[in-house]
Amino acid sequence: MAWWNELMGRVSGASRSPALAQRVEVAPGLTVSVTRHARPTSKGPVDCVSYVSDGLAAKGQKELVFTLPAGMADEAFSSKLFSFFATINQFAEQGRTVDTGGHTQFGQRSLFPGRHLLYVPAEPLPEVSVPANALAAVPVTEGELVLVERFGATRVMSSLGRMCSHFPCPTWFDPERPELPHAEMLQASMLSNIASARLKEARVLQMGSDIVLRLVPGAEALLQQLFAELPANMPFALLTGLDPTADAYFVWAPGQREPQAITPPGQNNAERLCGNFLVVVPEQEKDASQLVEDGFAWLLTEASWKAVKRALTEGGALALLDSAGSKRLRIEWA
Repeated sequence: MAWWNELMGRVSGASRSPALAQRVEVAPGLTVSVTRHARPTSKGPVDCVSYVSDGLAAKGQKELVFTLPAGMADEAFSSKLFSFFATINQFAEQGRTVDTGGHTQFGQRSLFPGRHLLYVPAEPLPEVSVPANALAAVPVTEGELVLVERFGATRVMSSLGRMCSHFPCPTWFDPERPELPHAEMLQASMLSNIASARLKEARVLQMGSDIVLRLVPGAEALLQQLFAELPANMPFALLTGLDPTADAYFVWAPGQREPQAITPPGQNNAERLCGNFLVVVPEQEKDASQLVEDGFAWLLTEASWKAVKRALTEGGALALLDSAGSKRLRIEWA
């Protein structure tokens, strides 16, 4: 890797030369661009190296981006990471792909010791060519992966976004980042006590006085299975995904008393607030909705529950006015 000395030999800070990308072929039809660059932060630029794939999209897998401190990106680590890209390429050829909210769980031979990977939407990086719709691979701890599997990836993404002061979530690896309080979250969250189903392509948003659940065709089968397995008229939660059009994401932590959300820098008035889940509670005396932790709850009368269940299992649109006449509960299909 003669290019490696050239890439890593440059100095950081004000005297560093413009970013230099090196392309490495890691498998037939798959290359990885390696770029040393400065990642801007509120405390000043951080010297980083980003690895960006080119060739996965042709096999149905979104391109992948790894961004980590330059001090971690030595030649030995790069070789391991190139092997990982090649493995993802093989999986893609077999039709095994990952998307936003997906994860890779490692055994003892992890790229990042003690951590696994969570895939989040990549974002533009100064001096780095990031493909459209690419995924950023973000290392998470064992405990954080448990949160992903129990509560869905959206809660973990938004929680990391608040911790790192970055909307909607960080797209890089910071080995000094504190771990989310996973044990406390598991114990305190109401989601630990009700049945749930993960619908990563579903979205739940507060838009004005409307609480809107957006689904994609195909979710009907998953919902039919959920209802078949649930005792009749029991509450359940749909764990939903990040909405890329949202201008705020609700966040929650144990002990939190008031609703909180993260927003992009300079955002003052949010119009599309994304929740991380929707709880449906049947057989209530009146129709109502409320914010619960970092998601929403629909409390439904028997008649409204029947209408909602029919819409969810048959792919129908629905709009209900709550009993107070102040909010609409809507189901939409993309």
